[in-house]
Amino acid sequence: MAAMPTGTLASPLVTDMTDSEQPGLTVEGEGVAGPSAGLSPPTLQAEILNVVDDLAASKQGLGYDLSSFYTEPLMYGASTLAGKGSPKTMCVGAVTEIMIRAINRWAEQNPDIDVYGQLPASKWQGGSLQSLRPWLFVWKLEKEIPSYKRAYGAGTHDALILFGMGQGVKFSDAAPGDFVNFSRNNGSGHAAVFLSYLKADFEETETFGPDVMGFKYFSAQGSGEAGLDYRYAYFDGYCPARRPAPTRRDCGVLKSDNAATFSMARLYAPSHWRTGDTRYFLEEVFEKGRSFEEINAERYAGEPKALGNRTIQQIIPYITQLVSEPAVNFSGETTD
Repeated sequence: MAAMPTGTLASPLVTDMTDSEQPGLTVEGEGVAGPSAGLSPPTLQAEILNVVDDLAASKQGLGYDLSSFYTEPLMYGASTLAGKGSPKTMCVGAVTEIMIRAINRWAEQNPDIDVYGQLPASKWQGGSLQSLRPWLFVWKLEKEIPSYKRAYGAGTHDALILFGMGQGVKFSDAAPGDFVNFSRNNGSGHAAVFLSYLKADFEETETFGPDVMGFKYFSAQGSGEAGLDYRYAYFDGYCPARRPAPTRRDCGVLKSDNAATFSMARLYAPSHWRTGDTRYFLEEVFEKGRSFEEINAERYAGEPKALGNRTIQQIIPYITQLVSEPAVNFSGETTD
């Protein structure tokens, strides 16, 4: 693991203001230095798993509602993020809550790192392409993403790559505490925290191999005991016989190497975030048609990207356009 820096990191310029509110804004080499090439950055997997354990013990089964966010209003630095429909939640709201709580725990243990300056509360609440919410909640965009050939992204995977908070990982390289977004054979989608691989008949394993047929996860569902809970997900073509609760299945998951259908991502420790050059990579995605996989491979290589003296409008004219409703059917329905 790379050693964590001891000094306070400078806060990069991050905002959700429109161009009219920031006339002539320029961006010049903003951002925080990421991990050195070839080193594995520290992650928040341990914090994420601790949060999952705590939520499973204290907030399991409090209800599912597509219009809700978190199980309660969340503190984030000096700001409060509205729960909207608490204590009910939905899958992306649950994943976002777990992420925020894990970041808060890390920040408490690392007070010298300006976590909330790097990524202010507006990034979780805003509705522009420069905010996390449209990417995490997979909102419809005003413009097609060329590499996906559709006007919406792939969830957590895209958000962490774009905002320099982590990287995408292959399913074969997954580890407990990673995030997963997937589609099902019935047209619905889901977001969750990956916990383990599954063999046939609910057998958990830490090792990927040819006998892996699915994975165990934690998220919010609308079926069974609605709300936060565990599920045993199996890829399309196999579904084990039903077992009594609390063991619940989620069958029909589509297995794919295409992030638009199935994607995984790993959240890095804030000491290794690069939140300042998001706009550079937005241009790479929308204007140059580069895939998130290509960006993922170079996101932390070299110095943070400089944008020169261009204004936001010159960088990407529609960057501040608002997006609309979710593009994915997060119905919350699972097999059990």
